[in-house]
This record gives sequence, structure tokens and C-alpha cells, in this order.
Amino acid sequence: MLRASSHLSLQTLVSARMSSMRTALVTGAARGIGKAIAQCLAENDFYVYAGVRDVNEEVDFGPQSSNIEKMAFDVTSDEQIESGIDKMRTDRGSLDVVINNAGLARGSVVFGGKQFVSDIPELDREKLLLMFNVNSIAPMMVAKFALPLMGNPKSFIVNISSKRASYQDDYNEKTRTSGYRASKLALNMFTKCLVDYLPENVQTFAVHPEETLTEMNPNGIFTADQTAKNIYALMNNFKPELNGQFLNWDGTIYPV
Repeated sequence: MLRASSHLSLQTLVSARMSSMRTALVTGAARGIGKAIAQCLAENDFYVYAGVRDVNEEVDFGPQSSNIEKMAFDVTSDEQIESGIDKMRTDRGSLDVVINNAGLARGSVVFGGKQFVSDIPELDREKLLLMFNVNSIAPMMVAKFALPLMGNPKSFIVNISSKRASYQDDYNEKTRTSGYRASKLALNMFTKCLVDYLPENVQTFAVHPEETLTEMNPNGIFTADQTAKNIYALMNNFKPELNGQFLNWDGTIYPV
């Protein structure tokens, strides 16, 4: 009887802790920045839904994996977005943080390698439309379905953007990345416009995470873990005047 009682007490404690945790959704969480953000949030008492395109793909979330739930979440599918949000509503009752990290670049596995879909000679309407769908439209669709669940104080919708969206960026392959750059610029404008539709308890920003060492970017400056901590710090130290802005990783406003 003592063992059973102890087991029940442990279950009660675990259940109480789980219910007190805040809830986050991270898209594109199978690898890179998305995976690192999911781990960072889980380490800071969030229960994290890690959205992935292929739920059967093995993802090691490390020591905090008990606080992370992998979820099939194809951001180009409104049905999957809506069903995912419905699951969070049933399981958790609320959603505090949305990290729109899923993105598509010329080196994406979706394209099968570095295809210069934005160069005039290789211009491909279908692939450009897919890039805009993933990078620009999908984050707003996620916001649309998520907002009714976001009733708690200090909630955030964070859109992972890129300095490539700035006219001030000095990257020297402008034509070859023009589709990516334009899609991230559209995301920044969507972020600005989103402010008009947010309740006072929800704030939003787009952010350039700085060059991050991932499979997509072997020349990164920060590790994915460092980038995740930087983005978490932005939320913790957020100022109201930054609502809707395009920020650099350190919290300064990135020049357009």
C-alpha cells in the first residue's frame, strides 16, 4: 500500500508540474535552430509541441525530451495546422508561445539541393510559390489558428526571419537568393501588420538570428544552442515599443 501511495503521489506531482508549465509551439523543429529552440524552451519550464514535416523521423531532443512532444505539422497544410492547434486545445487548454521557424531556402531538402530557383535563367514559378508559401504565408496561417488559444499574459508569436530581407544586407549573391530574400521581407511586413490584430497580451516580432551553424549553413557564427538562448532572451527582455518590429539577434532594430 505504501508503494502504491508513493507511486500515486509521484504521479500527482508530475501531473501538477505539467499543468503549471507554459505551452509552446515550434515549427520546423526536427533540426537546426528549431530543434535548439524547442530544447531551450523545454529547459525553461515549457511544454513544447515540436512541429515536424515527417513525424516518423527520429529526433533526439536530449535530456528535456519528456517536455517535448513531436507533432506532424506541415505548415503548408491548413488541415494539419488546425488539427495540431485542436490537439493543443484539448491537451493543454492554452498556448503561450509560437515560434514560426519552418523555412525554405535554396539548399533545402525539399528542393533536393542548392537549386538557384531565383536566378532569371532558372526562374521557376512553382518553386518560388512554394518558397513564399512556407516562408511568408504559413507563419500567418499558424498565427490565425493559434491566436484563439493565446489568452495568457506575456504571450509571443516569433517569426524567424533573415538579414537577407534587408536592403542594407551586403550579401554578394543577391540574384541567386532573391526569392528567399523577398519571401522573408514579406514575412517582416506580415509581422508588422499582425500587430493590428493582436490582443494586448500577445506581442510579436520578426528576428534575424545571426548566421547560425546548421546543416543549411556550414559557415555560421553561432551554434544553434546559442541562437536559441538569444531568442529566448529577446522574449524575456521584450519592450512594448519593439512590438511588430524586425529585430537583430541582440534586440536592436534591424535596418530595412
